[in-house]
Amino acid sequence: SGNPIRIVAKYMASTDANSANWSEMQADLITTYGSPAFGSDGRDYIEWYGVYASDESGHSASADDTSVCVLHSADHCVIKYCLIRGDGAKWGANNYHGVTIEDCNNFTVAYNEISNYYTGSVGATNANGCGVMLDHSGGTGLIEHNYLHDCGAGVFHKRSDSSGGGAFNHGNHIVRLNKIVDCEFGVRADSNQSTGETTWTFDVYKNLMVGCNYAAYNGNSSNDLSGDVRFVNNTMVNCTVGHATNQQPYDATAGHKFYNNIVYDPTQAFNWDGWTSGELATLSTTEFLANYNVYYSAATFMDGDAMAAQSMGTWQGLGQDVNSITSDPLFTNYAGGVYTLQAGSPARDLGI
Repeated sequence: SGNPIRIVAKYMASTDANSANWSEMQADLITTYGSPAFGSDGRDYIEWYGVYASDESGHSASADDTSVCVLHSADHCVIKYCLIRGDGAKWGANNYHGVTIEDCNNFTVAYNEISNYYTGSVGATNANGCGVMLDHSGGTGLIEHNYLHDCGAGVFHKRSDSSGGGAFNHGNHIVRLNKIVDCEFGVRADSNQSTGETTWTFDVYKNLMVGCNYAAYNGNSSNDLSGDVRFVNNTMVNCTVGHATNQQPYDATAGHKFYNNIVYDPTQAFNWDGWTSGELATLSTTEFLANYNVYYSAATFMDGDAMAAQSMGTWQGLGQDVNSITSDPLFTNYAGGVYTLQAGSPARDLGI
């Protein structure tokens, strides 16, 4: 603590525009489990700065359950100012990501550009492909100021428990101030929760998500999602769905939030797959509460495979979004991709 081993690229990939000089870490064809280009396995306080790593050429296949950069059973490690590029069309692997964080505590992933780690639904066979994978890790994880694009998910919180074989409790992780573009999921919050804990948190705030299929995904693949997943102060532009879930119903001990977000021009503001109208009617505001959001130009407010389309009025009748609006948030320059708010924006003080 206070004296980490820091490996610094001579030519920082994320800050030096001259790609001919980037300092590159390169693995041979990754055909076996656990053969990344860089990271840390069982060594704490290791920090990587400015590395360039690419899957763009020379990789015809990859192994399951590994990545270009892996932190495994390594605490207080940092991945910063790196440029990590994938080529999902060439993969034949599952759980292959830009950065994998597994069985770790108190990690930081910041100021990186990570791209082209797809899922099978985008044309490759890779399941769970994403820019940054969080897998049963604890402590406080921080993912901030990254540019994540063209991935299955920008950030995937897959699970946070001891199911991986280690005694890892739920973490309290933060995803903030990231730019996430053209991903299937902007931030995906799942959890194969099996330990019965209900005190973990996953806070996703002040992120910009553009052109994603599901901007905020608050779901689960098998068991109850009983921690607190909170999407707050995010701007979601031209995403197919603002908030999605496949978890129904939410666990009674959950305290999920969807607050102060701008959802601009979605096809659906909410898509809750698997819910029925009857189950929606029993939703408690202590389990999930949305409020102070802007939903602008939504073709459908809420829908799901198992229920008919719901109006915003019906949703507000359940105690949800009672202070939310549907006005134009008045971006500074929408056509130019500048999504700050004009002085007269109705969204500016809505959530204070």
